[in-house]
Amino acid sequence: MLALCSIALVLSVAADEHYSIKKIVNFGDSTSDVGNGAAVITKNNGPQIPSDAYYKGRFSNGPTYIENVAKELGAQLHSYSVGGATTSDALLQGWLGGKFGEPLRSNGDIIKVPGVDTQVKKYLSEPEPLDKNSILYTIWSGANDETDSKLQSSSLTASDFADAQYDLWVALAKAGAVNIMAVVPPPRSAFSLEYGLRMQTNAVVFSVEHWHVKFGLYELPALFAGLLLSPSHYGITHKLTEYCCESCFNGLPPTGNATICAKPDEYLAWDVVGHPTAHTHQIIAQDALKFIKAKY
Repeated sequence: MLALCSIALVLSVAADEHYSIKKIVNFGDSTSDVGNGAAVITKNNGPQIPSDAYYKGRFSNGPTYIENVAKELGAQLHSYSVGGATTSDALLQGWLGGKFGEPLRSNGDIIKVPGVDTQVKKYLSEPEPLDKNSILYTIWSGANDETDSKLQSSSLTASDFADAQYDLWVALAKAGAVNIMAVVPPPRSAFSLEYGLRMQTNAVVFSVEHWHVKFGLYELPALFAGLLLSPSHYGITHKLTEYCCESCFNGLPPTGNATICAKPDEYLAWDVVGHPTAHTHQIIAQDALKFIKAKY
């Protein structure tokens, strides 16, 4: 009996090791741009976005949630996320410059950035040496779909963009993805609420049609409900509409006039756009880790 138990334990450990997440492939916008996205695209043709008032090319004052998640899991992180990205370039091309105080290029132009659909296509065009059982694919987008649609006076709906994200789930599944996590954005507006509801509907369909994929919706609305109801529990002492860094996209003195608050960890948002502070990213990461460990 002892021998059988020992064998079962060894097999269990071996199975856990085989299916543990060893790599995260991340797609999205500024919320998970890890410094190799917008900053790289903009640095040689005008003022860098984000400026030096941000942390090493992140749209925050520290590492993003997905970096914290990867570190805790001991997993590699390969991120394609770019600040300014929409869910789908096929529907609406995302850009940087001229929004929220973002600087234009030296010639007065905006700069186009690859949407999540373009990011996924790029990844799928490259060789993947790792067993896909050990890879977690993550997607967080939607915010630029709303802002850019309004700026373009587009008739596109939140559901149109959520459906475009569904197509990316399918593309990854057909390419052999086993573990996919899509982030439902916080419901800050009617648009984001509709986006999230459509994601939930699409998730049901996807889970039926691609039953072999471990697919999960990480629900940020649930976490943000807690932040709204009891911000002090998370160390947030300022109103959720307040932010730490003023004129952030202008950069720090002497070239810019950005000013940074004394205690960033007491704010939910870093800048006027509402990008999370490093502290908020840590809160999201800890919550997301619980979800990931339970699901995958």
